[in-house]
Order: sequence, then structure tokens, then C-alpha cells
Amino acid sequence: LEEKRGNLRRLRSIAITTNGFLPERILSFTRGVIGRMEEAGLELVLAFSLDGVGELHGRIRRFPNAWERLMESIEGAKHIRERHRNLILGVKTTILPLNVRHLDAILDFTRQHGLFMILSPFIRTENRYENTDLMLGFSEEELGLMRQFLEQREIKWDFHRTMLISFLKTGRVKKPCSAGFNYFFIRANGDVYPCPLVKRSIGNFLLTPFGAILRSKALRTFRLDVGRLAECRTCTEPGLERYALPFEGFHCLRYLVGQGRRSFVELFNHMGLNKYL
Repeated sequence: LEEKRGNLRRLRSIAITTNGFLPERILSFTRGVIGRMEEAGLELVLAFSLDGVGELHGRIRRFPNAWERLMESIEGAKHIRERHRNLILGVKTTILPLNVRHLDAILDFTRQHGLFMILSPFIRTENRYENTDLMLGFSEEELGLMRQFLEQREIKWDFHRTMLISFLKTGRVKKPCSAGFNYFFIRANGDVYPCPLVKRSIGNFLLTPFGAILRSKALRTFRLDVGRLAECRTCTEPGLERYALPFEGFHCLRYLVGQGRRSFVELFNHMGLNKYL
């Protein structure tokens, strides 16, 4: 909060993702900061990882009482939300062969509990996961089920839904990206990547001042490659869209013309982009 008053005056929200496995710690932290954040004009966005409803979630997570712990975290956070409107709650679902037949149940769950939903297929790259040898690819039938769900069910993050449908039809992605401009992925060891999917580190902020990394030749070179890399052609990462859209005027205008003002405003409010326009 002190940093916001000094160097981050335009900051409007802080987003934290969690698996919900430690409800006492999550809720204690949230109660401790949410009031002060409200006074500072900040929203706290909690996105819970949700792979399925009930037993399926535990089977995918392979963690004792995964579903029960997640529900305790969600229900507790909902109680806090009743008193603090600046607490925004949602889920992030990664589509896998194990849950592609259960997407309707997940969407219904989010609506029942008043949660936003971020949805994207599993992305397998060397920088994202080290166990790339796992057989987690989708069959043609599963890809068809995914496309059917996206075409038939209304999802508020409509820009991403439309992009996914196009990708499933054509096998290629065409969307804005600001990786390396206003988005960076930092590992626990300090390695800095402009994109979480591409295995090209541009430095280590524990060893090099971040300002020097931002001015580095490695970053300038990467920026020239954005959109041309093999990973770019099949990227279905929703987070990168969220950070890119406010800075991609032509994409925003095309969406406004194609979808109309009402859908445009709903999308930007749902994604929290209205704070930055």
C-alpha cells in the first residue's frame, strides 16, 4: 500500500491465484488486507484453481481433501465479499482430457457462487511445464466437445471464447499480445521471461537491476519476435490477452464494431479493463 502511494499511483487492482488448499491462511490474509485496500481504492482479485466439481477436482489435483479445502476457501471468501465490494472472486479452469466432458458443470458452479470464470486449454511447452512427456493431448472427439461447449454456452470473457473457437477451427491463433512490454513471468529463482510459454530468459532480477533488464538487448530482440514464434501460433493463454487488450486500440475497435457497445462494455468491466481506460 505504501508502494501504491509512492510509485504505483495508477494501480487499481492486485490479482492473486491460489489452489485454495490452505483456507485458514488464505482467509486470514484476505481479512487482514481487504479493508486497507478498500481505503486505498484497490481491488483484490482472488482466482481459485478449479479443475472440476466435487470428486473430479480431487482426482485431477491428487491432493488430500482438495475439493473440501477449496470449498472452505471459496465459501469463506464469499462471506468477506459480502462486506467488501472490492473483493473480486473467480476461478481459473485449465481444460484437460480429464475434465473436457464436465465443463458445463464447472460453468454452472461459477454462476451459482457468483464467480468469474477464466477458461483455457492445457498448454504444453518446455517453459510452462517440465513434464512435457505426459500424454495430455486432446483427441479429435475431445476437441469437438470443447468447441461445442464454447459455441453453445455463454461465457462473459467473450473475446477469449471467440478466439478459442477460431483456433479450434483453423489451428492457428490470431490475437494481440504485449509480452515483453507490460507483462513478464518471473520464476522463484529470479529468472525473468517476457512470456511464460517461451523458454527465453532475459536476465535474473536477483543478479541484475530490473531497470537494466528492461533496457537489455535481449528484451529488444524478443519484442521483435512477438507474434512470430512457434509458441505464438498456438497460444491460448488468456492472461496475456487481458494485459494486451487495453494497449491494442485496433483490436478493441474491431471488437466494438463487431459486438456492439453493450457487449464491449460488459467484456471490459468483467475483465477489469475499465480501470485502465
